[in-house]
Formats: sequence, C-alpha cells, structure tokens
Amino acid sequence: MNLNELREFLNHDLADLAKKPNTSEYKIAYRKAIDAAYELNDYPVLRDLRDAWRVLDSYTNYSNYVGNSSDESTPLSHFMLDVDLGSYPPPEVMLSLLSCFQNYYASAGEKSLDEVFFGRPHKKKTSPAFLKNRNLFYQVFDVTYASGGVFGKGSVEMQGKSLAEKAAHFLNGATRDEEDFDPETFLKGFRRWKRKFKEGRE
Repeated sequence: MNLNELREFLNHDLADLAKKPNTSEYKIAYRKAIDAAYELNDYPVLRDLRDAWRVLDSYTNYSNYVGNSSDESTPLSHFMLDVDLGSYPPPEVMLSLLSCFQNYYASAGEKSLDEVFFGRPHKKKTSPAFLKNRNLFYQVFDVTYASGGVFGKGSVEMQGKSLAEKAAHFLNGATRDEEDFDPETFLKGFRRWKRKFKEGRE
C-alpha cells in the first residue's frame, strides 16, 4: 500500500466501518492501516502507537503483533482478555475503542453506551451487561446447588431438598437488588439458560 492508497483507505474504507467500531472487521481494518503507516513511516499517531506496542509486547512474551488475539473477537472482548491476562492490547484495539467513545460523545446524549458498543439502545433487561450478569448468576446456582456442587449434595442442610427449595435457599442468600423474583420464576429462567448453555449458545 502506497501513501495515496493509505489515505484513501483511511478516508473511505475505515470511515465507513467507523459507524460500528466495536467489530472484528473494524479492528482488522485498523491493523491494516497501522501496518501501512508503519511501513511508510507516515501518520505519526498510527506509526508510533504500533512501535510503542511492539516494545511493550516484547516484555510480556504473549505473542507477536499479528496474532495477539483472535481476529474474530470484538475490540472490547479483545481488550478485556488482554488486560485480564496482563498483556497490553494492540493499537488497533485501543483505536477501535477510542472510536466507540468518540461516537458516544459525538451523539450528544442521543446514544447510550450499549448502542455505541453493541448496536442497540439500552434496556436494562436486554442489555449485554444485564444478560452477562444474569448468566453468571445462573452459573453460580448450577455449580453450587443444581449440579450437586458443594451445597447441592455435600451440604447436610440441602440433602433431599427439591430444586425449588434449593433455589429458594439460594435466592434468600442473594444480595443483589434485582433478584426479587420467586423461586419458580428463577427456575424457569435457569432452565432456559441451561438449555442454551448445552446447545453452546450461552
């Protein structure tokens, strides 16, 4: 890619993808632009971010620039995984997330962060954060009670108890305000989650 091609790529291809910056496509396109800027020794921000990241990454020994994490992952999930592993996210991830926040502020309050990052307006019961948290709640119940975990079979108190009784005991110990549903409603949601989990859709 020559300098004119890089300018064209940044002004058109990347600009079109910037409408949905938390996508693997945008991340991969940004990587292409960063690599080209580095090779051409132009676009100082892109070039210098790549150079700095290569130095930082050499200290962690996690991977090389091209294969740091799955190309299929979104910038946000890539960022979370890298930081969780103690690795610095590559520049295409940071620049993609920067675009998300720029879109959020440019909307002047018209868009929620859910809409900017995940493409849909914020509704508590359908937001990615709520669903992830709810799935984790079901998972904890499954491991500790339903599937015979430490409280399911190992606890004298829970031996011989029905799943509904175990759910009531579990919910009674929940400290989260949103867990105000009854055991039967909880178990309906739990069974749905369990089916999806078994099908690999959780």
